[in-house]
Amino acid sequence: MDVFVHPSMRDGMPNAVLEAMACGKTVIATPVGGVKDVIVDGVNGLLVNVNDVEGLAEKVAEALSQPEKRESIGRAAREAVLSRFTLEKELQSNLDVYQTLRGNPEYEISNRT
Repeated sequence: MDVFVHPSMRDGMPNAVLEAMACGKTVIATPVGGVKDVIVDGVNGLLVNVNDVEGLAEKVAEALSQPEKRESIGRAAREAVLSRFTLEKELQSNLDVYQTLRGNPEYEISNRT
């Protein structure tokens, strides 16, 4: 697979997008839901407006015809996921929410018993 295309009309935080990015693939997606919080257009993925079929086709053609750019975006995508979406960071984020609700926001993974 050279690119991953996710032209969604609405979405939360699609795991498939994060998984493709973690594999170093160029993701072409619509800026909906959590996608717009993860992908920086032209840096670690490519964004196209919802319902823009011609724009989507252009982005796919662009990614497929420019292997150096595609590989660069794929590397940046992998780095973004590895820096922001590790299991430890996800766990810590969940613990932060729970502890804030409990009134003890100082809890960290290393404090677990």
